[in-house]
Amino acid sequence: MIRERENDSVSTVRKLIEHARYHRLGKGDRLPSERELAERFGVARNAVREAVAILDVLRITVRKPNSGIYLRENLSDSSIDALVMQSDLGLPLSQEEVTDLVEARRILEVQTAILACRRRTDDDIANLDAVLAATQQKLDAGDSIADEDVNFHLALIRAAHNSAFLRIVTPFYLISATRRRTFFQDAAQAKRSHAEHGAIVKAVIAQDEAATEQLVVRHLQRVEDYWTNTLTDSQP
Repeated sequence: MIRERENDSVSTVRKLIEHARYHRLGKGDRLPSERELAERFGVARNAVREAVAILDVLRITVRKPNSGIYLRENLSDSSIDALVMQSDLGLPLSQEEVTDLVEARRILEVQTAILACRRRTDDDIANLDAVLAATQQKLDAGDSIADEDVNFHLALIRAAHNSAFLRIVTPFYLISATRRRTFFQDAAQAKRSHAEHGAIVKAVIAQDEAATEQLVVRHLQRVEDYWTNTLTDSQP
């Protein structure tokens, strides 16, 4: 019964977001009452209440006493977890959200790579080498390296020894899961990414900050250009 209620709540979150988009509701607009939403979506009011509570926590909605439920005036204040949730629900992000996420990810990863050059330990290098080896095995077997790609980038971030960076960047990879799987269906792209990862590791080992920065920028820019030039979907 608990599991069913959780599923109803998650489903209702999706319906609420789709409702706001369909009716082109914007910042500060009022949503229908809990009773109206329950009737419209065919769910219990508890499911609506729990769904709105989730959106409140994610800073998408706000309750105003004796007034109702509203979309926040400044939706950009919403948590990045809100974007992860949208992705999990299969809801496309706006082009502006995609562009902003890509830009933020690039800035963060370049800086963490520079820190990795300064702070990496022998264990960090061993972890990066292990990911490279696992990636090569997948390539030899003709399998996708989507998971290994995530493992590589997160291992590089861990080598910076700043847990805040890891917590901030990890959601970007959760959001981009669908795109990444599509990207690595292209064997040529997969092999090229693996080669670029190898070059980055060599630069980190040498503690060559300038080379590492250049390689990471070039690597991320290539991926961004791929999506800009070849795909029209809106997942980052």
